[in-house]
Amino acid sequence: MMSPFPLKNAPKTYRDVKIEYKTGLFEAAMDKVFDNIDNSIVQKMTKLGNFANAITNTTLSSPEVQALLQSDETFDLVILEIFLDDALLGFADRFNCPVVGMSPFGASPWVNLLTGSPQPLSYVPHPMLSYTDKMNFWQRLGNVLFTAFDETLLTAMCNPIQQRHYNHFFPNATRSLDEMRRHGVSLVLINSHFSLSFPRPYLPNLIEVGGFHVNRKVNPLPEVSLTAHAH
Repeated sequence: MMSPFPLKNAPKTYRDVKIEYKTGLFEAAMDKVFDNIDNSIVQKMTKLGNFANAITNTTLSSPEVQALLQSDETFDLVILEIFLDDALLGFADRFNCPVVGMSPFGASPWVNLLTGSPQPLSYVPHPMLSYTDKMNFWQRLGNVLFTAFDETLLTAMCNPIQQRHYNHFFPNATRSLDEMRRHGVSLVLINSHFSLSFPRPYLPNLIEVGGFHVNRKVNPLPEVSLTAHAH
């Protein structure tokens, strides 16, 4: 598991590869993206792209990650969070194994690009917009224009930086980053559930797993909460 937050009581067969983020980097970056209510949605998307590029560079340059890349270890599968971090697909080329992606934002446009999943803009709103599947003409137009902006941002800003990261950290890659984008991802688990989202088409390689972390055994609410609601 590659993470800046290693488990304190990890099982014996569990191994952490710690990513060395600068103190407060993650929190400060997310604050810039989401906490400033005066930012337009375009500004938020731009900052989100900058944040993803910085996290990719920090991840790949971490000493423990570099040691892993230089090792002779082998793996059967790479499970990777899909978050504007395409350069990390280099792990699949380095270890010659398939990729299962995880998407915290559901079927985002960049997930659709990696999986070939359709995104009919007439009734599938961009996840950063507050539209539903019942859009009027102007909302559909806004959805098309914003999705076009998102894809332009991805192509013009994110992809070139991810390409530089891929070339730098995986100099001996046998497949190009474009090839990894087209064929590297076998399956994506998306954080959504049909009962809480709008109808849309999915290919078989996208599977909704929203709520899988919820315990099937329902525990009673704490007494403090019950008392507060009683008043």
